[in-house]
Amino acid sequence: MAKTVTGSISLSLSSVPPLATSASLSTLQVAVGGFGYYAIQNFPTVTWTSVYLGAITSDLGYVYFKNGSSTNYIEVAIDSGGTKIFAKIPPLKFAFICAHSGTAAYWIRANTAACDVTVWAAQL
Repeated sequence: MAKTVTGSISLSLSSVPPLATSASLSTLQVAVGGFGYYAIQNFPTVTWTSVYLGAITSDLGYVYFKNGSSTNYIEVAIDSGGTKIFAKIPPLKFAFICAHSGTAAYWIRANTAACDVTVWAAQL
């Protein structure tokens, strides 16, 4: 059974002039399990480790990564060798990404010590 997944984000900046904006998204989720994929995964240092996305094997729409480490950053790449790094997520920060249509998988490598990462994904 397909479910609708929604999310929102608000941004504000207290400067002159002040900036406030918000955005929301909605996508029809058709992956096995109804809502997509959610888990906390552990990623080591040195080697690039594939991010497990559950039943989502095609049509990845959105992916969210939150670094659970309070001291170490993680890097996210779209290739297993880490030559296409596109994000460096500091301790306790997150990235919410609209997946590129040609991207089938993500890889993560932790810095200094292994990190727990919250992973959430939804199909288009």
